[in-house]
Amino acid sequence: MRDERAYRQLFIHYYNSLLRFATGIVGTPELAEEIISDVMMRVWDMGSRLSQVDNLKVYLFTSVKNAAFTELDKRKRHIPTTDAQNGEDVAENTPNPERQMLLSELEQKIEQAVMQLPPKCQAVYRLIKEEGCTYKEAAAILEISGNTIEGHMQTAFQRIKAATSLYLHGIK
Repeated sequence: MRDERAYRQLFIHYYNSLLRFATGIVGTPELAEEIISDVMMRVWDMGSRLSQVDNLKVYLFTSVKNAAFTELDKRKRHIPTTDAQNGEDVAENTPNPERQMLLSELEQKIEQAVMQLPPKCQAVYRLIKEEGCTYKEAAAILEISGNTIEGHMQTAFQRIKAATSLYLHGIK
């Protein structure tokens, strides 16, 4: 017997994390939403077989990753990404608006650097830094070794550091 309430809670609990992850792979939130919907429908169709899944978080992220890369393969091209942040996030009554503006610009530089990473490197970075996965969970989701995870994270940190240090030192 399927529990609609439990399914709804599962969907709500993981939706935002899966959306950020899938968007990082496919480049558009609309396509990411379609992928997540398809994956969640497959989870619903699993019914009682879902109890055989050892780690639901790893299963969901792996399913979304596989579906996203399959979709990219179907399209035979990499979908260009767009700048997700248009405008400022600075609140009106912020104690130090200049500092908030600088932090916002720095966050944009970091996001731009992350968007320039190769797809798998970007996926590793987002899983670990944005979704809170451990290296081991990220390795299981992406089906790569722990050493490869470490290599991708090193690459990501080096590129982000390079991009932000240029910005922080005023060199453009």
